[in-house]
Amino acid sequence: MNELTPPALVAFLGAVLICLLPQVRHNRVYLLHIFKAGALVGAIDLMVELIGTYSGGWTYHESSLFLFGTVPGELPLLFISSGIWLGAFHLLIRNSRQTAISLDRVLVSLTAMTLLIYLGSFTTAVPFRMIIFTLPFGLWGYSQFNEDRQKAFAIILASLTAIADWLIETWAVGRGSYNYAEGFTIETPLTYALLTLGFLGILELYSSEHLNLDRTL
Repeated sequence: MNELTPPALVAFLGAVLICLLPQVRHNRVYLLHIFKAGALVGAIDLMVELIGTYSGGWTYHESSLFLFGTVPGELPLLFISSGIWLGAFHLLIRNSRQTAISLDRVLVSLTAMTLLIYLGSFTTAVPFRMIIFTLPFGLWGYSQFNEDRQKAFAIILASLTAIADWLIETWAVGRGSYNYAEGFTIETPLTYALLTLGFLGILELYSSEHLNLDRTL
């Protein structure tokens, strides 16, 4: 038994239990939905695994059964089962209209929690990157805009920020102005993009409460 077997078995047993739930078992639409989710996730993972293993991106050394000579058989079982879990949770989300939950509070709490984890990592031997808290922060900022047009402009600005950072830092690091301990990666521009969304959200929240910015500039 290798390390992939236990999580694959747990995911599979959980998927079987989900399929046996009365609410799912007796509803053909629900069953079809979660099976489609399982097939989708499993197929995409298999494709990624084949590309990654054949290109030399990574290698698996142990498995009870290798598919196509490179992909452990436990992985499709794990991801198909996980897809079934995902489909079931999607149904739960769709049917939770009566449940009172605040997206704002969820994202603010997640941002605060992950920021504390990031700051705490400086006192431990476990490294964490800034993206652990900039991701929920950026999502929170994005959620502050009500109109799709505003959200689109916010995404465009965040994307331009990431592109600008990538160009500037690639040039600066290449000239030896400074360097990162683990090298310059796409994570840095992505972090700045998420920070841009987060700060835009703060500005939007403030302007909605204290300023009248609805008139055309």
